[in-house]
Amino acid sequence: MTIQFDNEGFALGSGYITVYVIDEQGIYSHSESQFISVGCGLAANAVLDTPKPAKTGFAVQRVGNGWQYVADHRGKTVYHIKDKTALVIAEVGEIPENYTALKPTNSYCEWNGAEWVISPEQQATLLAEQREQVRSKINEFRDRKINGGVYVEAVGKWLDTDATAERNILSVKASFDLFGDSVGEIAWTCADNSILMINKDKLMLIWQALMQAKTDNHANALRHKAAVEQSDNPLDYDYSDGWTQCYHDYIKEQGNE
Repeated sequence: MTIQFDNEGFALGSGYITVYVIDEQGIYSHSESQFISVGCGLAANAVLDTPKPAKTGFAVQRVGNGWQYVADHRGKTVYHIKDKTALVIAEVGEIPENYTALKPTNSYCEWNGAEWVISPEQQATLLAEQREQVRSKINEFRDRKINGGVYVEAVGKWLDTDATAERNILSVKASFDLFGDSVGEIAWTCADNSILMINKDKLMLIWQALMQAKTDNHANALRHKAAVEQSDNPLDYDYSDGWTQCYHDYIKEQGNE
């Protein structure tokens, strides 16, 4: 049933009619069926004429008695060309003046009117900063390996190698040095919480394995850091090879089998 309206916009009859709903900015939202009673008009946010079809990158806006396309960047992040601060656009319209949709590549770049660029001097500063960042990550990775446990083949066990474990080994060694063979064997808790009975000879084998792993990891870290110093793309440098296996690696490997 088609509802007719008089010149003042009031319904001449009652019934359902399809209307097009707009928001407070006149942006088309959706269509819906509304019941209009005789003598009543449409809601303030509803119109009868069909909006323009949807268009990528634009919203359909009601202006006067017609529809128009308006740029729609809502939800997009843009960046100030001076201080690089980010802004999430909340309203329709063109990108605000002095903002660009291109994300700055780093804190040292500058806007040249078309793109973000970096001077040779700033590039050198950035490169030094990135190399230091990767060196720190290599050191952290090295320390995780050193403190992550070591497999002592001579006793067939994984043993802890963190600072507490190292102090305990030195304490037991001091007891063996002071009291000799009279100490006998000492119960040692392994990385998997099993108990290993150790004497002075086994302790020395454990200590040697621990020191060898530490030495190897320090040497590997130095190798990687030297390579980073020569890299023009330090953030892409892969420093994952050459390390000793730690207990976490072993457990993860077993879980994947």
